[in-house]
Amino acid sequence: MELERLKEKRKGLRISFTKHLTKIETTLGKEIAAGYTKEAKLDELLSLKSQLTEKLNELIKADESVQLKIEISEMAAEIASSEEYKDKGIDLKSKLQRQIELLCDRPQINTNCQSTDNTDNIILSRNETKSVKLPKLNIQTFHGDCSHFLDFWNSFEVAIHKNDSLTKIEKFTYLKTYL
Repeated sequence: MELERLKEKRKGLRISFTKHLTKIETTLGKEIAAGYTKEAKLDELLSLKSQLTEKLNELIKADESVQLKIEISEMAAEIASSEEYKDKGIDLKSKLQRQIELLCDRPQINTNCQSTDNTDNIILSRNETKSVKLPKLNIQTFHGDCSHFLDFWNSFEVAIHKNDSLTKIEKFTYLKTYL
């Protein structure tokens, strides 16, 4: 019953998050015109960026709550789904930041472009402060041959086991997929 409640809450957060992403994309595409100044666009982009960070944090916490309650067999699909939303948010946040920087470099804008709050960082319950999308690593599956275990473990340890941005559940799930 609690799992269903958590999933329903996350569903609502995902809908809200998706609507917000659409609003950001629309705003990024708006042209500066007589009724829509650079200052107005900059203010709107800064506000949208702050809201995006907040919504992304809420969604990540909801995903983690669901992951703690689901069966291990469902974990890989849950993580993949969660990562899709997270990646979309981080990607759009980067686009927002680039647009903000472009607007700030214009000499006509006298607005202080330095953000005074700490909403630029996505703060997760795992103490992760920034996310960087790295290329996928290819870790070879361990098939039981003891002579290959050290190579497998070294790759797994560096990529997953010592990765502080992953929860213990995620690490365990990855380990099971490589055995």
